[in-house]
Amino acid sequence: MSEQPLRLVVHAIIRIEIFPALIKRLKDQIAGLCAKQGMVLTDFFIDVGVPKRRPEDYPALDVLRRGQADVLLVSRTPLFKRGQRGDLLERLCLPDDTPIALLPAARLRELGLLPEESSAPALPG
Repeated sequence: MSEQPLRLVVHAIIRIEIFPALIKRLKDQIAGLCAKQGMVLTDFFIDVGVPKRRPEDYPALDVLRRGQADVLLVSRTPLFKRGQRGDLLERLCLPDDTPIALLPAARLRELGLLPEESSAPALPG
């Protein structure tokens, strides 16, 4: 019996003009890197909107809440420019000098971005 590969969801905060072809290339590159590491890219989100203030506003966190991913990769572009500190995910996950971070679900819970794990069994639905 083989172990399930680590599942990764990506949330990329883009603060520059970017073209769809570049987004596709970036997604393909990350998926390739995941495959080389024995991981699976479950979803890829680009955030070009206004800063978000609640965990519920991030679709990448929804993927983690549903148990469809184990780790969040969050990045900021441009890579070396401080972002909008009003954005909750960026403020909590990307310190000023860090353009990219890999956070397991347990760390996201510590930061208050995911609910605590429930010890109760899931109800059939």
